[in-house]
Amino acid sequence: MVRCRKPPSQRWRVFQENHVKSLVSVDFFTVPTIRFQVLYVFLVLAHDRRRILHFNVTAQPTAEWTAQQLVQAFPWDSAPRYLFRNRDGIFGGDFVQQVKVMGIKEVLSAPRSPWQRAYVERVIGTIRRECLDHLIVFNEASLRRARFVRRLLSPIENASFPGEGFARAAVGPTAGNGASRGDLAGRRIAPSI
Repeated sequence: MVRCRKPPSQRWRVFQENHVKSLVSVDFFTVPTIRFQVLYVFLVLAHDRRRILHFNVTAQPTAEWTAQQLVQAFPWDSAPRYLFRNRDGIFGGDFVQQVKVMGIKEVLSAPRSPWQRAYVERVIGTIRRECLDHLIVFNEASLRRARFVRRLLSPIENASFPGEGFARAAVGPTAGNGASRGDLAGRRIAPSI
């Protein structure tokens, strides 16, 4: 056999281990409602500590909405270096353009290979098992207010809840919508319009 003269490239696992501090994964999962509607939950997960950075819920996801969620997840030039995602059609042109503008390099997983995004798949499985199996969802607002979802995400200091500003990206005494950090932790803040 002829030997290759080039050094071998990094394998997938080695790549993840070498760049773990600059990796995030994004994914959608679905939640059925009591009225047989389907809600889509967008999730951003950091690989370094396997923490949820951002989530939001919508009934009709678009590439523009998904791109806006990415901006909300990484405000003030805090974008990671690499973003893992699958080849879902919801990540359209607007999303790809926003990723390029933010200076993030996209890493697409191979078709039918959820093991390449194992961390986010495991978190989604945990959310389904711990929360959604014991919860009746009426609409988007009821899913956002769900005690099970909040309890799962509450120990995570970097989670930003939709409509409550950015608890992790507070600069100075205020966070996202003018509420102080203490207000965000102690009570629910009405979303700013």
